[in-house]
Amino acid sequence: MDRQGKHLSATASLGIAFVVLLALFLMDGANIQSDWLTSTDLSATRELQSVSSPTLTSGMWDLTFSGNTLTLVILDGLVLIACLALRHIREAIFCFVSGLALNVNDLLKPIWGRPRPTSNLVHVLTHPGGFSFPSGHAMGSTITYGFFAFLAWQLIEPSKWRTLLLAILLAWPVLICSSRMYLGVHWLSDVVGGILAGAMVVIALAFAYEVTTPPPPVR
Repeated sequence: MDRQGKHLSATASLGIAFVVLLALFLMDGANIQSDWLTSTDLSATRELQSVSSPTLTSGMWDLTFSGNTLTLVILDGLVLIACLALRHIREAIFCFVSGLALNVNDLLKPIWGRPRPTSNLVHVLTHPGGFSFPSGHAMGSTITYGFFAFLAWQLIEPSKWRTLLLAILLAWPVLICSSRMYLGVHWLSDVVGGILAGAMVVIALAFAYEVTTPPPPVR
């Protein structure tokens, strides 16, 4: 397949991936009141909290801090500045858009209006308020770290260091999600929904990036 064909194939694959993730997200949201998902959520949180310890709790607080909105905005701003310094203007613009996309979670939560876990069901270490589905930390961290991974894939030459960086960036949102469950502020289905919603945003950004990339000339 020539370079132009690969370009078209990439955009088509991103479009298909977006539709699949959207279907999974809607399926998750449609079942948050079902008995089987409620039971799964409760079992998952209790299992995670069963290994509680002061050291683990401290680590979970650190993880959750790395996924709050202020932290993500600061990190996004730093990467944006780095892109500008390296004259990657288009990438800097996409960084700015990814930062704006963090607000999408505020539009989604009222649609479902799901209450957060309560202390009569699990151990709740903090009370942030607001609705539970989809998790803002899960969605926001997936958008930010996921888009950073996309930029790394695009801008960094293949090497073991790029592979390591990609692995860390893609795994970090999952670790943040575990902290939200451990702290008792989200259910498993909340963080899964957040990851799916965040991944859709990343794919939308990647699709826009690919579409706005001039295709290689036909020879």
